[in-house]
Amino acid sequence: MKAVLLSLLSIILVQLSWAQQNFEPAYIIINNGDTIHGYIDYKNWNSTPEHIKFKDSTNGEIQKYGLDDIIAFEVHKEHYILAEVELEMSLREINFLSYDSDLILSKRKVFLRTLVNGEKSLFIHKDPLGQENFFIKIENDYQLLIYKKYLKIIDQKEVITENNKYIGQLLVYLDNCPSVQAQGNKISYNSISLTKTFKKYYNNDKNTPPSYIYNREKDIYVFGVLLGGSISHISFQYPSGHLMRSDFPKSKDLSFGAFLEITFNKTQGKISFNNEISYTQFETRNSYEDRTVIEQVEIATKHINLNNMLRYKQAIGAFNVFGNLGITNAFLIDHTNILIVENKFNGKIKYTKALDSMRNWEIGYQIGLGLLWKSFSIEYRYQNSNWMSSLVDLAQKSNRHLFYLGFRF
Repeated sequence: MKAVLLSLLSIILVQLSWAQQNFEPAYIIINNGDTIHGYIDYKNWNSTPEHIKFKDSTNGEIQKYGLDDIIAFEVHKEHYILAEVELEMSLREINFLSYDSDLILSKRKVFLRTLVNGEKSLFIHKDPLGQENFFIKIENDYQLLIYKKYLKIIDQKEVITENNKYIGQLLVYLDNCPSVQAQGNKISYNSISLTKTFKKYYNNDKNTPPSYIYNREKDIYVFGVLLGGSISHISFQYPSGHLMRSDFPKSKDLSFGAFLEITFNKTQGKISFNNEISYTQFETRNSYEDRTVIEQVEIATKHINLNNMLRYKQAIGAFNVFGNLGITNAFLIDHTNILIVENKFNGKIKYTKALDSMRNWEIGYQIGLGLLWKSFSIEYRYQNSNWMSSLVDLAQKSNRHLFYLGFRF
């Protein structure tokens, strides 16, 4: 069962994440200036794209457009514009810094993503290596905001030095705005800090508000509750003794909990991290009888569980199919651990432990599949852990199947 579920989940996640297209309402502006409305296959680009897939209707033919075909496009509230700019190519990771303070410039035709558009505008280009360059627009020219990180020897020590010319460029460009000047060297060379600087400029009543500001997608937090049940089974492999005389029946029990799901930004709502606290219980007993004794074994546990799982969701019509994979930590809050032995000859009854040692903390993994509709969910999980006994020479086989109905507030 475990192998089948793992294989099924892997196949589903791979197919959904790589094969699924995601066409969203959009428009493109072709070279002659005409605007064509339609749909773009939005891939939540980590780096600035060099081409897009576009169709003019939901059932239209998919066409590929690149740097030579269009001058602008918009999708998912992201604006891109074609420009010929100088990119600063020096690597900024500490391990790759050099002693060369000169800029390494490369003139290229690229798409720039708009961060702020107005009388004063800000743009970004991010290459596949994660290198970011920012630009301001002066008339029809896109000017690079200059920044370089390099090494320098000062007092016989190697130190990291920065060329922060972009700060002076911004002060001049933003008309020496007092609120911007107050920031001074606190302006960092990243999209959050630079966008914040432009917002400060536009907060001045004398300035015409911008027509567009890119708002970074935020992580989404959702609380919810779970109610369901579990089916658990345990067996022992031991040289001899009461734990192996007869099979333990499956335990069917109530389970419930609450969760906080954090859906990460820039994942189109597909990837989230689930943090749960839940209650599970387990109870089983068996008996054995021969001509001399009657043995009864009763084992029961109650746990508070902390579950941390990565979740992948994919929309299919009005539903979302999701897969979970993560770890579970179970903390013992109550237990029963009894072996009752009755001697048939003298009638004496002896009470002792069925297991010599029980874990206060169990750790394992969960994997499962589910379906989400509006605020409701249904899911199945398979759970395995190091189970209840900490005895090294006691071999145990165990598994738990969990079934939950969920509601999200």
